[in-house]
Parts: sequence; structure tokens; C-alpha cells
Amino acid sequence: MRFSPIGHDRVRAFTAGVFMMAAAACGQTSAEPSPTPASPEASSSAAGCAIALPEGLPVPPNLDIETCQQSEKMTTFRGKAQTRQQVDTVFADLKSTYETAGFTLYDNSAGSIRSVIFGGAGHRKGEIQLNPKSGFLAVSINLYPEDMQQ
Repeated sequence: MRFSPIGHDRVRAFTAGVFMMAAAACGQTSAEPSPTPASPEASSSAAGCAIALPEGLPVPPNLDIETCQQSEKMTTFRGKAQTRQQVDTVFADLKSTYETAGFTLYDNSAGSIRSVIFGGAGHRKGEIQLNPKSGFLAVSINLYPEDMQQ
């Protein structure tokens, strides 16, 4: 059976369109003003992970964890938080909350993405990233193994 070139072009265009729509949908997430400790509701919504988001870990308010991925080297929680505040305000509040809780911080921000690596004696090590989107913040939290040395 032979396919006509017109049919092949249509299939290729359709496939490209589906791919572009899926790629556009993947980068969306959100965040809210003033950090709050991780709540049991936030951690329980991260289906698929053997560990929960640690209680007491500062996160942006109204964070809704949507996905969780685990590997040997880290566990990544991704979600969104609705906010009316600018990313810099949310980020400053978040850093202040980490500092007050006794975490050691390293600002790892680049471009419009605000990021801080956290850890220190007696604290879980990881990184939190805030990526401003239209009307919300995409939030990514990477947790390293508990036995990881600083």
C-alpha cells in the first residue's frame, strides 16, 4: 500500500501540532505569597512518591503539589501556587522563613527563576525554585537523600 505525499504532510502537521500543545501545557505551575510550612494536604497530594514533602519545610502559601518523581539522587515535587505578589516578594519571604528556621542558604537564582539551595546541620538538604508564570508561580522542590553530606 502506498501513501500519498499529501496524507503524509497532514499527519506530520497534525503530529507537530499535538507536540506543540503538549509542550506548552507542561511548563505551567503556580505559587502564593508568604511561605508556609509544608502541610499534610500538600504532601498527600504527591501520589507516586515513597516519601512525603517534609513537614515544616518552608513553601509558598497555597502550594498545590501536582507531581512527584523519585530517583536515587533526589525526589522532585512540582506544583503551583496562586499569588498576587511579585516573585521577588514571595522569594524574599521564603528565604526569610528558611533563615528563621535555621537553614543555611545559597541563592542559586538565574534570570526570572528564583532558586535557593537549603541545608545545614539537622536540616534536610534540597533546592526550591520559583518560576513566574501568568497568574501563578511554578514551584519545584528537589530533596536530596537524608544521608547526603553538605
